Amino acid sequence: MRHFYATYLLQEGTSKQVAASLLGHADTAFLERTYCHPQDVAKQQAANLMQDLLNSQNPCYVAFMKNRNRKPKKAG
Repeated sequence: MRHFYATYLLQEGTSKQVAASLLGHADTAFLERTYCHPQDVAKQQAANLMQDLLNSQNPCYVAFMKNRNRKPKKAG
């Protein structure tokens, strides 16, 4: 139950400092080693961010690809 509670707090966005305090830890080190394993949802969200970034419709990606093949300007 303790592990579920700690994981739930972190998953719902509770800061590590607050969660550590509620669980009786002096600092966040133990909390981070024990309970801060990546959640599947968080991993999927991170993957989706990268997919969105690399989408050919993304203006940032279009600008990057357009400038990628330019020859660098000579200094001076």
